[in-house]
Amino acid sequence: MSQLPSFTQIYQEHAAGVRRLLFRMGVGNDLDDVVQDTFVKIHDKLEEFEGRSSLKTWIYSIAMNMARDHHRRVKRRSWLSFLGQDEYEATGPDRPDQTVSDREQIQLSLGKLSPKLREAVVLSSVQDLDLQEIADVLKVPIGTVKSRLHEARSKLKDFYEKGEALG
Repeated sequence: MSQLPSFTQIYQEHAAGVRRLLFRMGVGNDLDDVVQDTFVKIHDKLEEFEGRSSLKTWIYSIAMNMARDHHRRVKRRSWLSFLGQDEYEATGPDRPDQTVSDREQIQLSLGKLSPKLREAVVLSSVQDLDLQEIADVLKVPIGTVKSRLHEARSKLKDFYEKGEALG
């Protein structure tokens, strides 16, 4: 394995991508904290990086795990608080006649997908990873990645055609 870049270089090169990934995975209000926690974990585990995958896919694997952990914590907090509010529900306009930007429509549509489908779409379309990199990040076979992407794109197309992205 070649010499790894410094942590500062890693942060500078990957922070924006990690932030975008976590945002698209629905981290929401805690985004800054989860990005910071992700890079703390990367820093702590950097010596364990074995080079079996690219540094980028290793970093995105950690970020995906941090997003999953975050969602579990939020769900648990929501359940324990007995507020009866679904913290995963995408926040959209109060009235259907309000306009929503394309970015918000995309985020709302992504929020309607199951986590497994959303992960595949975000890694492919937002993070621009190839099929093998996605398989490495998610630790699933390439065929599984292909089927998840196909199903997700089909559902996103249905949401768009039915106007369901708006809530």
